[in-house]
Amino acid sequence: MAKVTGWMKTNKLIAILLVGIVVILVGGIAYMGVAKATDKPEFCGSACHEMAPYHTAWSTGPHKDISCVECHVDSSEMAKLQHKIVALKEVAKHFAGDTSFPRATAADVPDARCIHVTPAPTRRSRASITRPTPRVSRA
Repeated sequence: MAKVTGWMKTNKLIAILLVGIVVILVGGIAYMGVAKATDKPEFCGSACHEMAPYHTAWSTGPHKDISCVECHVDSSEMAKLQHKIVALKEVAKHFAGDTSFPRATAADVPDARCIHVTPAPTRRSRASITRPTPRVSRA
C-alpha cells in the first residue's frame, strides 16, 4: 500500500488522469444503460403518472410498434443527450410538485422524423391523430 501511495504522490498528474478516465468510463456506461432503459415507452407509462394517458393512447393506437423517441427526438446522439437533459428537468419538476408538464398542446413532431419509421400506407395526417387531454391535479 505504501508503494502505491508513494507512486501516486510522485505521479500525481498521471494518477488524477487515470482516476478521471475510470470515472468517465463508468459514468458513460451507466448513462448508456439508463438512457436505453428510459427510451422505452414502458418506462414512461409505468414511471410517470403524468404520461399515463399518453402511454395508453400510444399503446392502443396505430403507432404502438414504434418507440416514442423515434418520432419525438431527433436521431443524432447530441439531440438524444439534450432530450435527456430536458427529461431530467421534467423529473425534477415532478418531484417538486409542478403540474405544468405535460402541456395540453401537441408535441412538435416534424414529418421527416416519422416518414422513415412509418410505412406510407399507414401514415395519417396530424389532424386525424387524437391526443389525450392530460389531467391536471391541483394540490
